[in-house]
Amino acid sequence: MNFYGDLIYLNRDFSDREEMFNEIGTVLIEKGMVKPAYIEEILKREESFPTGIDLGYMQVAMPHVEAKHVNDNAMFVVTTKKGVEFENAEDDGIVNSKIIFGLIVKDSEKHLDFLMKLVELYQKEDVLKKIYDSNDVEEVMTILKQNLI
Repeated sequence: MNFYGDLIYLNRDFSDREEMFNEIGTVLIEKGMVKPAYIEEILKREESFPTGIDLGYMQVAMPHVEAKHVNDNAMFVVTTKKGVEFENAEDDGIVNSKIIFGLIVKDSEKHLDFLMKLVELYQKEDVLKKIYDSNDVEEVMTILKQNLI
């Protein structure tokens, strides 16, 4: 998994997830990390398979698309005080996600491994709070590398 500082958006507020996906998706397409259909596909996938999760102490989301729409193994991260609304992955309702971990994984086997590491990270309340509170991209990249690689 590759981590890039320009894909970490700290304390960024978006009007909604469509705005977020359009802005970040455009960057990913321009960098050649995803295929041109990425934005449309991530919006469709969120409608069918929502990724919002309420951890009790924090609300998160982990949007992703099928590997066929991806050219690289990376991740974007958004922290937001306002939150971005995602439908709840576990039941009906809305989750106002404060941290969004956008998975960009071209290898299906690595995708499942990475999802498991992300779920393990969700159990580390102190680590997620450090990510959420941080204003330092390098600090967040270090935390991610320590916990996800």
